[in-house]
Amino acid sequence: MDQPHTRPRRRTMVLAVVFAAICLTPLALRAVNPSLYSDDVTRIEQLRMAPSLRAILFVPFNEHMAPVFQVVSWVAWECAGHRLVGAPMAFTLASFVPHVLNLVMLGVFLRRELKSTTTALLGVAAFGLSGVISETFNWYSASSFTWAMLGTIAAVDTAGRATTATTGARRAGWLTASLMAALLAPAGSGIGLLAGPMAALRLIAAAPGASLAMRLAGVVPMVGTGLYVAVCSLFRFRDVLADSLVKNVDLYAAMRNVACVPADVLLPGLFGRPSIEPILPDVIAIAVSVLGLLAVLIWAKKDAVRRPLILIGLGLIGGGYALTFGMRSFPGSPVVLTIQRYQLFPQLGLVLLLCLAMRSGLARFDTTPGRSLQAAVIGAVALLLVQLGPIRQHAQFFRWPEQAKTLAAIEHLAEICVREGIARDQCLAAVEPIRTRWFDHDLNALMLLPAHVPLHRRPDVEVAPIVFGALSLAEREALCGGMNLARHLKPPAAFSSGDPVAVGRLVRTFEVRETGSPNHWTATGWASYLEFDLSARSPDARVLSLPVAGPVELWWADENGKWSESRSVRWWPSTSASAEATDWAVPLEKLPHWETSRIRLVRVVPRKSGIMAVGTPRLLR
Repeated sequence: MDQPHTRPRRRTMVLAVVFAAICLTPLALRAVNPSLYSDDVTRIEQLRMAPSLRAILFVPFNEHMAPVFQVVSWVAWECAGHRLVGAPMAFTLASFVPHVLNLVMLGVFLRRELKSTTTALLGVAAFGLSGVISETFNWYSASSFTWAMLGTIAAVDTAGRATTATTGARRAGWLTASLMAALLAPAGSGIGLLAGPMAALRLIAAAPGASLAMRLAGVVPMVGTGLYVAVCSLFRFRDVLADSLVKNVDLYAAMRNVACVPADVLLPGLFGRPSIEPILPDVIAIAVSVLGLLAVLIWAKKDAVRRPLILIGLGLIGGGYALTFGMRSFPGSPVVLTIQRYQLFPQLGLVLLLCLAMRSGLARFDTTPGRSLQAAVIGAVALLLVQLGPIRQHAQFFRWPEQAKTLAAIEHLAEICVREGIARDQCLAAVEPIRTRWFDHDLNALMLLPAHVPLHRRPDVEVAPIVFGALSLAEREALCGGMNLARHLKPPAAFSSGDPVAVGRLVRTFEVRETGSPNHWTATGWASYLEFDLSARSPDARVLSLPVAGPVELWWADENGKWSESRSVRWWPSTSASAEATDWAVPLEKLPHWETSRIRLVRVVPRKSGIMAVGTPRLLR
C-alpha cells in the first residue's frame, strides 16, 4: 500500500510525463510520416559524393558555413546505413534532437533567471507548441537554425551564470563556456552569429551592483564569434557572404520586411493565426512594430533588474529578423514573411518577453512542484488546442506517400548500374530527370545516385534499355512519375501517320467550366482537371497525342481508378505561346512507366488558373 507521502510524488511524476507528452505532440505528428525535402536531397548527395567528412566540413551551403551541422548530417547518414530507404526516418529524427535539447535548455535558463518553475514550464510550452516555427523540426535542413539556437541559449545562460559566480575560477569557467557556445552557434547556421552579441548584452547590461570588470567581460563571448569568423575566413567565407549579399539583398525590401513581420506574422502566431499581411496595410504594421519597440525600451529603462533579459528578448526579435531578411530580402514576395525558420529566434525573444511580463502572476503557483506542473499542463493543453491546426497543416506539407518508393527505386537503379557497368554520368544522361514535388523542380533527384567507377563501361546507347529492362513497372513509375516531356513533344506527324487507335471521351470535370468556345475551359487552379476515358487494348498504339496551349500535367489510372503522381507526366510544350490548343505528341517508348493495356482513364490537370485550351487525348498508330 502506498505511503501518504509517496502519492504527491507519483502525482508529480505523472503530471511531468503528461506535460512532456503535450510539448512533444508536434514531433509525434511529424514522425508518423518521415520524409526528405528539398535541401535534404542536396545534403545527401554531398555526403555520397564526398570522400570523407573532412572534405565537406567547411563547404558553404548557400551563405552558411556550418561545420557543426555538417557533422550532424554525416551522423544522420551513418545512422541511415548509407541507404536512401533509411534516410527519411534518420533525418527526420535528427531534426527532433536540437528541438528537444532547446526545450530543456530553455526551461533551465528561464527557471534560473526568473526563479519561477511555473513561468519556465509555460515558456517552454509556448515555444515548443508554436505553429510559426514548426518547419524547424518538420524539415531536417531547417533544423540547422535550431542547432544555432541551442548554442545561443547556452551562450546567454552561461553568461548569466558568470554574473552570479561566487569565485573567480567559476566566473572564468562560465565565461569560457559562453565563449565556446558563441563559437559553435554559427557553426550550426549563420543565424547563430547572434549568440555572441546576446551573451555580451547579458554581461554588459548586468543588474545594478555588478562590477565594471563584469560588464567589461561582455567582450569574451564576442571573441567566440570572432574566432568563428576568423576560422571560416580561411575557407573564403567572406567571398561567400559577399556573393550572397549581391544576389539576395534589397535594402528597401529588407527594411520593409523587418518592420512589418512582427505585426503581420509573429503576433498573430500567438493565437494560431496565419499571416495577416494580405489584409494589414504596411503603414499599420510598421506603426505596431514601432510602438512595441518604444514600449519595450521604456520597460527596460524602468526595470533595471530585468533589463538584461528584456534587451535580449528585443535583440532576438530585431536581430533575428535583421540577419534573415537582411541576407535574403526576396523583394516583391510577401511569402517570405511566413518562412518559419526565420521566425525561430524572434519567437524565442517574444516568449522571453512574455515570461518576464507574466512572471509575477504565474509565480503564485510555485508553492509546490505538483501545483506548478498542474498549472503548466492546463496552460500547455490550451496552447496545443490553439496551435494544433497550424501544426497539423504544416506537418501535412511534408507528407510524401510516394517518396519511399522513389528512394527504393533509386537504390535499385544504383545496384543495376554497378552490376551492369554503367557509370553515374551515363545513367544521369540516359534516364529522364526525376522532378518531384519534394525536391527542387529544376533539379534532378537522380543526383542521389552514388559515385562509382565501373570496371567495364557500357556504350551509351545500351544504358536506357538495360536500366528500364531491369526495373519493374512499379519502379519505373516511381522513377519516371512527373517527368517533364518538353524536349520530347513534337507535332504528331513527326511520329505517326495520324490514324487513331483510341480517342478520349470526356467523362468528368472538377473545378472546371466551359467558356462557350470549343476546347476552352476556365480552371480554378492545380486541383482542377478534365477526365477522359481512353480505353484501348490495341498493341498498335505507338504515340500519345494531346492538343494543349500552356503547361498541364497528364495523369492516368487503370480500371480500378487509382491515381498517383507516379503515373503522370508534365506536358509542358516549350514553344507554344498561342492561346489556341496545338496538337503535341510523344512516342510511348519515351514513357517507361506507361502500359497501354492497363490504362483506362487519363486526367488533364492545369498548372495555373484561368482560361486554358485543351483538346482530346488520343492514341495513334
